[in-house]
Amino acid sequence: MIENPSRHLSYLRQCLSSDKKPLGLFLGAGCPMAIAAPADSKTPLIPDIAGITKIVRNDLATTDHYGPLLDIVEKHFQEDGRASATVEDMLTHVRALRAVAGKAQVRGLSAEELDRLDGAICASIHGIADKLLSHTETPYHRIASPRG
Repeated sequence: MIENPSRHLSYLRQCLSSDKKPLGLFLGAGCPMAIAAPADSKTPLIPDIAGITKIVRNDLATTDHYGPLLDIVEKHFQEDGRASATVEDMLTHVRALRAVAGKAQVRGLSAEELDRLDGAICASIHGIADKLLSHTETPYHRIASPRG
């Protein structure tokens, strides 16, 4: 089946011109890279996935509680030939192991440890991404503006 781009543009124009239909925008994880942190114009407000991965690894590795668990997960990636795993890969891996662990252990991690590690990774990501948008004009302000 051949798609007609003109028809899709027409649908989009129709949605954008109507104030009766709600419109939702999905923004990718890299979008905050366009907004600088208030303290430094070269540092993004929220880092890209590589930056988030680095921060999460550093946050967890420095704790006695999660460092050893993270080491086990990192060892899994090395054993499986996945050297450049992101935080998304970590969460997927931890959750997949948790799904099969039941009440037992899988690949050296208990269900309880997997739950704790999942929570710690998510809490770290939340801390990184929970930022207030500045009051100056940003690309996000322009998207939400009725003037466009």
